[in-house]
Amino acid sequence: MKFEGTFQYMGNHGIVFNVSQITLTDSERGRLRELHFGEARNAHYEVNSKVVEVYDKMLAKGLPCVMKVGISKPLTRQQGDTLNAQRTKVANLAASAFAAATSAVATS
Repeated sequence: MKFEGTFQYMGNHGIVFNVSQITLTDSERGRLRELHFGEARNAHYEVNSKVVEVYDKMLAKGLPCVMKVGISKPLTRQQGDTLNAQRTKVANLAASAFAAATSAVATS
């Protein structure tokens, strides 16, 4: 495994992510559980499990695979509330679009 770099990215609403870029080959699949992401702290095992799951779904079959793993710093209460409000807004928009499409098909 080759770590190509680690950097920070600031996303929407001031959420900061620590991003690690890794190049993996098929022969290194067994060593994925040895990766250590210090930013994950207590969730280290869950992050490793997700990395293995994603790699297995990619079916790279001998080709090098570039993977980026982003772990956010803990959210503030305000950031969490903003994300929840955004999620609710998007869900409502999707439901409205589905309802409009359904009514258009039903009246045809």
